[in-house]
Amino acid sequence: MGHLAAKVLAGRLNVPLIPVNHGLAHIEIARHLHSMTDPLALYVSGGNSQILGLVERPHRHYHVYGETFDIGIGNMLDVFARAAGMNPAWGSSVAKSAAGGRYLKMPYTVKGMDFAFGGLLTHAIRRLGSDSVHDISFSLQETAFSMLCEATERALLLTGKRELVLCGGVAQSARLVEMIREMAEPHSVSIGIAPDEYNADNGAMIAMVAERMLRAGMVPAAKECTIRQRYRIDQARVGW
Repeated sequence: MGHLAAKVLAGRLNVPLIPVNHGLAHIEIARHLHSMTDPLALYVSGGNSQILGLVERPHRHYHVYGETFDIGIGNMLDVFARAAGMNPAWGSSVAKSAAGGRYLKMPYTVKGMDFAFGGLLTHAIRRLGSDSVHDISFSLQETAFSMLCEATERALLLTGKRELVLCGGVAQSARLVEMIREMAEPHSVSIGIAPDEYNADNGAMIAMVAERMLRAGMVPAAKECTIRQRYRIDQARVGW
């Protein structure tokens, strides 16, 4: 319905219809707000968990240096919250439950700059009923965020980038922000994190990227403006 409504409005108002990659918009709004030129980006949301950086070949785009092998970290936290009977079943509820918890050993899966959360999620759910939900929540969160920090630190050292953007819905996590800052401090890396209203899905980030695409002449023909659920961020050109 949204796609149809956009087409109708574009036609009636006689304005261009510009398709924007959702993940690209998350990175670009944070990059813009912190005036960063060439950051590494840790993009963490419900469906995505990726480490990316701008490269110039074969065209200017965000190259994926590392990503989840299975599910996004936001999805993982939400599924656990539902299994634990939390209301609302969101990552923020897991964060509240984690307060005062103690660490329990959990599966930890990092392969270079890639990671996986499926085994961690399964293990955490299986422990429900036999361990304190506060301890499980704390351990799940600490383990998952540690995996992201390890892979991101490795990418920073590999690329030599001096800026780091943390973006996406899970970037609203105060604990993840704290851990990322602690990881980056010894490397003298500047951190850019958008305010929560711009890390949650929002229209401003889409409008900003659309404006940049318009100014760069990146306006496709109307017939090319379709929904592409498999439109990966590394396929999106950054022409500005």
